[in-house]
Amino acid sequence: EAAGGATLLLPHFATLRELAGQADPALARIPLSRRQAVIYQALRGREWFRQGDLWHVSAELLRLFDEITLWQVQLPVSGEDFLQQLEDAYQARRGSPMQFEARLVHELWRAMSGGEELDDAALYQMQLTRLAGEAAGPLYLAGMNALMPVEQAFLARYAERHSVHCFSGDGR
Repeated sequence: EAAGGATLLLPHFATLRELAGQADPALARIPLSRRQAVIYQALRGREWFRQGDLWHVSAELLRLFDEITLWQVQLPVSGEDFLQQLEDAYQARRGSPMQFEARLVHELWRAMSGGEELDDAALYQMQLTRLAGEAAGPLYLAGMNALMPVEQAFLARYAERHSVHCFSGDGR
């Protein structure tokens, strides 16, 4: 009655991931299992870990690589520059463990990036970019207190086209 009409269409409710999933970036997605198998094979070829640890290490590296993408961390082109970046971040001098960590992450990150297919994190980033570019109306968000940089960038781009209203979980 308050709306003054016979029917009232309710707004669409979705998580940010569900909303992003509606935007098709027109690029193929690489399945998680295949990504893990690629890392597994790369680790196996380098013989850096015991055979029994390779699947676990592969899974951990996948999570790290997704975090690197979602938090929009730019890895330096050279392994030496990456090692320097780690030294600065840890405020520590380089040693064998840090050199190994830098080499492991840098080499495998470079091996995994640059393909034609998108991993889940890169796909999410592309979907958000496309969704912001196709913004059709105002966006209302509730309870989104801890946004990743990729999501913050999405909201900034969306706000260039339409209003964005964020409501925190504490009622503000």
